[in-house]
This record gives sequence, C-alpha cells and structure tokens, in this order.
Amino acid sequence: MCPTQHELYEMYFARLPYLVPGTVIEPWYTSSFTVPHADRYRLMERSGPEFFRYDVITVAVLFSAPLTLMHRGEPEMSLHLAQPAATVTSPGSAAWAGVANTVSGRTAADIRATAARAPMCGFMMLRPVVRRGRDHDATVGTWTSIRSKSAGFDQTKWRWAVELFLDPDDPRSNTRQLYEQIRDAIDSGGLEPGDRLTPTRTVAAELRIARSSVTEVYERLTAEGHIEGRAGGGSFVLAGADPVPSGPPPAALEPTPLAASLRRYDQRPETVARFDLRSGRVDPALFPTAAWRRCVAAAAHGPATHHGDPAGNEDLRAAIAHWIGMSRGVTAGPEQVVVTSGAAHAVDLVTRVLAEPGDVVAIEEPGYPPVHELLRSHGADVVPVPVDDDGIVVDAIPPAARLVYVTPSHQYPLGVVMARSRRAQLLRWAGAHNAAVLEDDYDTEFRHTARPLEPLFRMDRDGRVIYIGTFSKTLGAAVRAGFLVTPPTLAPAITAVRQAVDWCPPPLIQDALTALIAGGHFGRHLRRARAAYSRRRDRLCRELRARLPAGYHPLPAQAGLHLTVVGPGTPPDAAFDGLAEDHGILLSSLRRTYQRRHPRDGFLVGFGGLPTADVTPAITGLCAWLSGERPR
Repeated sequence: MCPTQHELYEMYFARLPYLVPGTVIEPWYTSSFTVPHADRYRLMERSGPEFFRYDVITVAVLFSAPLTLMHRGEPEMSLHLAQPAATVTSPGSAAWAGVANTVSGRTAADIRATAARAPMCGFMMLRPVVRRGRDHDATVGTWTSIRSKSAGFDQTKWRWAVELFLDPDDPRSNTRQLYEQIRDAIDSGGLEPGDRLTPTRTVAAELRIARSSVTEVYERLTAEGHIEGRAGGGSFVLAGADPVPSGPPPAALEPTPLAASLRRYDQRPETVARFDLRSGRVDPALFPTAAWRRCVAAAAHGPATHHGDPAGNEDLRAAIAHWIGMSRGVTAGPEQVVVTSGAAHAVDLVTRVLAEPGDVVAIEEPGYPPVHELLRSHGADVVPVPVDDDGIVVDAIPPAARLVYVTPSHQYPLGVVMARSRRAQLLRWAGAHNAAVLEDDYDTEFRHTARPLEPLFRMDRDGRVIYIGTFSKTLGAAVRAGFLVTPPTLAPAITAVRQAVDWCPPPLIQDALTALIAGGHFGRHLRRARAAYSRRRDRLCRELRARLPAGYHPLPAQAGLHLTVVGPGTPPDAAFDGLAEDHGILLSSLRRTYQRRHPRDGFLVGFGGLPTADVTPAITGLCAWLSGERPR
C-alpha cells in the first residue's frame, strides 16, 4: 500500500531523529527539503541538541502524483522536486515534469489536519547534510555516499549505498580519506563490479570540497584498475580480484563460561529438504491467511502511539482467558493472563521471578532441550527427572527443587499423558516442599483420540501452578505469541519484569490476534487444522506400522504433531545429516532430548510440516535409510 502525502510528511518528522547520518538509497531523483526554524527547534526538543546539526535533508522518493500539501496559505518551508531521471518510466509519467510545490505548516499536527491524500509509491530515506555557518558553533564532519545500482529497478537487488565521511580532525588530507574509503569499499565487496559511482560534481558538492579533489581520487582509482570511466556514462567499478572482506575486529570480548557452554538445539534451522520430519513444524498451507490479513489491516488503521500494558492489552487477555476456559477448562480472569512471545518467553519470565542463581529446578528427562538451556542461562541447577508411563516420577524430584517444569498433557518427546493420580501426587509434593509447577500445555489443541485430562492449573488449590500456552503450534512460529496464566499473587511481579525486559508485546500483533480470536476465525482455523492433522497422523501411523524394519516401533501418543519411534538400531546422530543429503529427509534425534541419563535410541517423526500426499514417499525413504539402503 503506497504512503499518502500526509504519511510522507510524518516520515520526515517522526523518523528523522532516529536515522543514522549518511543512510541513503540510490534515488531515482532527488529533492531538497529545507526544515524551517520552527520545526527544527521542535525536533531539537524531541531528539536533543545533536539534531541541531541537521539542516538540509536529501530525500530519495518516487512519486506517482504531484505533491500538494497546503496549510492556510502561509508558506514556511519549501519542497522542490527535481526533474526525474531519463531512465524513469511510469504510467502517467506526464505528471512528473516540472513539479514544484509549496509545503507549509508549523507542526505535524497542522499538516495532519489539512494534508491532501494523493497516492504515491516507492520508499524514502533521509540523509542529513551538515551545514557550516551561523547556526553552528562547531564544525563537524560531512557525509555523502557512493551509490550503487543496477540497470532498471529490481527491489530484490537494491543495496545500501556506501557511506563516505570526511573528518576535519583527521591528519590525512580529504583526498587521502576519500581514496582509501572508496578503495576499501571495492576491495571488501561493498562496491561490486559494474556498480556506477556518483558523479564527481555531486560528491564534491555534498562533501563541500573542491571537485578537483574528487577527480584526483577517481583518476587514481582508474590508474590502479579499480574503476573505469566511460564517455558520457560515468565511472564504473571494474571486475578484478575477488573481494577481500575486511573481517571482524580482534576478539577482545568473550562470553562468560556459562554463556559459552549453552548449546543450540536446532543447529541448522534454515536447512531445506524435500521432506521435513522435524518436530515442532506446522503446515503453512493451513494458516488462515485471508482472515489474518484482514485482522492485521484493521489493526494497522489505528497504530499505537505509546507503549502498551506490559501484560498485554486487556482485550487480548480477556479473549485468551475466555478461549482457554472454553477449550482447556482453565478458569482465570484477564488480570491473571500475561501475553508473551511464546512459551520459552513465559518460562523465562517465571524463572526471573521465582528462582535465583543456584536454585534447583527440576525438568523432565527426556525433555525439551531449549528449556534446559534457558534455565541454565539463569544460573539454575537444572536436575533432569526420569519419566515413566504415567509421567514425571515425583519420588525422584530433588527435595530442594524450587521449580518443576512439566508437559503433562503431551510429554515432550515421548508423548506420555500424565496420569491423574500422578498429577495429584505432584501437586501434593509441591505443597509440601513450597515449590512452583510450570505446566507447559504446548499442543493440546491437537488431540486425536481421547479427551484431555484436567489441567494441573485447574486441579491446583494452593496457587502453585503457572499455566503456559503458545500460538506457535496453532498459527506458526512467525506470529511469535504465547501466554501464561499465573496465580494472582505473582501477576504484579511478572508484569514488572516483563516491562523491564522488553516493555510490552507488539501492539499491532496483539490487536490482530484479538480480532482473530474474538471474531471466531481462530476457532474455525483450529477445527480445520485439527481435522487435517488427524488425517495425516492416521496415515503416518499406518505407514510406520507397515514399513518400519524389525525392532522399531512408534510410541503411543494421543495428541500433538509428532510421533516418537524407538529402536536399538537407530543410526548415530552424525548419520542424520546423510539422511538429509541422500534421501532429502530432515529428522530429529531422540538422543538429543536427554541430558544426563543414558539416552534411548530412536527419533521423532514430525508430521506438522509434511503434506499428507508426501507421507508415503517420506516414510518409504526413511525406512530405506534405517535398513541401510542407498538411494538410487
């Protein structure tokens, strides 16, 4: 959607203080925008004395209609649009010729009330140019850029300009500074073969130096074979030796031993293969794109102008409270709900509030490795506790444990549902040892057989359970939203910590998610997705039972988007890379979910990101790999 003239003006005065001096995109044509003293002083109040340096701004913007901003006929600032470059072609290009308009108004509020809403397209960046003169007591450096662009307009290939800066305090001459910066940009690949340099006249004018200095630099670069001049066409970078990256600075800083010891769970998250059987993936084809687009568009009509509630906006918290009450039997008010950026963020907030470095925290073994590393990052003494057919073994939990993290509705990764008697035992243990229980209900929405058992949060009578949920399995990781439901006594502290960490959830995402849930779109999406995943799971179970080699069998699971297969002949973890290369299959190892105990041989078969039509060929290739067959 193209910005309006009013939005263009807002971009000047809302974003100018936050842009890095010198940032510019190669313009199709440029304009000079002179900031009047009234607005300059207003911006100085907003951004501090540093802004006072910036007087004349060069703008790169592409218009599809003349600019007509008026304010009471009192011109106080002017905007002159130069003739477009000869290479520019656009429907209605007659509107480009000889454009010169007057913009007036003291403040953005004045313009907001009277701005004409003619459409325009493209984008704009601002480049401050330092003015030397009566308004400035100190002389500071000047900026310009060597622009690079390919013939024609291809936004996917558009690159940032290479910034040039002349420092008057540098003992080197201006010519030497300019030469070394352009040469280094070519050597490091910042300027690529075929890139056209800005004309010497423009560089000299913007840097406020003699044109002969710039010409001398270009001639030296030409003599050394870095660039070539073309008659009537300018100067271009020549193809030469391979660029030599400048490299990072010396490693003067090192992480703490604890931070250096943390491990990534998914070492190659960007890896792509024909069949993605990794756990935690969802099917993007099931995402409610049309409904989400409408919700986001509606939310964008009234963007927030201030930070919101650190716990999340009240409408979203009320929608979540109503939804989990209806779908999961969790009874809580909006004041107990805190919106997060996923389940891990919820665990992080609770750990900050309830645990101190050195405290014992119990987790399931096997379990979810990222949570193990997250808890370790807080300095906790993380103790893995074994899991049997009824869930976490309560008698094995260390008496000193301050927190106990569990996935009772669908244990990750084994798929066990914690028995009701075991749930009651865990709550009694927590009461006797003054501990908190973190109940991560990460994918209960997708139940395929039996009805879910009562959540721990609902069974809790002492206020010791924090309930955690996420939208990553229902809407995908791109939304990055989740929530926690806390006992009332913890809500103020968790909210305060949330504000200290990142202030509040993104308002736009919150408003869109509120509309998605309250409008019934989320419920309809869940029904469609649940049906699709159930059919996919049934087909996967049939294929595994029919094709798995002797010794392998899937563990029973009533919910979720993955099945766990165990077998003593499972290849070593290093061989999983060969599975991706030879058979085009990405797979998660069961061994990696263990921390201390002897790991069980097996693997996780995720079906969330696997189209139903691909189930049979994927399992055929997987079983061939398990049998030691090489691809044909």
